[in-house]
Amino acid sequence: MAKNNLENKSSVLHFRKHGHSAGQYQREKDLQSFYKQEEDEKKEKHQSGAADHMKMILSLVEKMEISSEYKNDPEQKELLEKKKDQAKKLIDEVLMKIGEYLSVVARMASVKASESEYEPHAYRKKFEEVDQLRRINHNALMSNIDIANRFIQKNFGQVKEEMIERWENDEFEAGRPMLYAKRVDFPENIIVADGINLEDRDHVRKWAEQIGRNLSELKNGLE
Repeated sequence: MAKNNLENKSSVLHFRKHGHSAGQYQREKDLQSFYKQEEDEKKEKHQSGAADHMKMILSLVEKMEISSEYKNDPEQKELLEKKKDQAKKLIDEVLMKIGEYLSVVARMASVKASESEYEPHAYRKKFEEVDQLRRINHNALMSNIDIANRFIQKNFGQVKEEMIERWENDEFEAGRPMLYAKRVDFPENIIVADGINLEDRDHVRKWAEQIGRNLSELKNGLE
């Protein structure tokens, strides 16, 4: 506390030395505080955006309905609930992979921070091992995202009629019933927030970190 008082006193003296009043100094401090608060709010909003997006997708899946011409078909109703559960399970698997991926990212950060504790060759070996593990987990996460997106799009997404007809033929040939749900125009990457480039590893990491801050809440929403 005393240190802060000395720093503030020193700053005031600096302002006065250069022809500024204490009032001007206070206004400058207030302005800095305002911009910092504004920046913190923007950061918090950005960090919650990825989780909010996934919550929105979960809500859309939960609210899916049978197409009007099949609304009284008990088999379609049963199939709809089954597909909803499958979609939520696939999203849950994405969340699980995010947790595993972030664990490896944290390990890599720990290795980097302790570089001085290793001999150069030992550090390189350790770093390469963790980096390989990170790549494996990154690829596994991308695979799970792709599987979840394709499943949701196929069963609930608004797509071209010829695509639906192709899926109908595939399901018929496989002896599986086709779900006729009211289709939704989902975002391009579906469960991944807009603006995230899945080809950019840094984008993926930041997106995963944003989801990681809300992991428990999102998992609870799947129950």
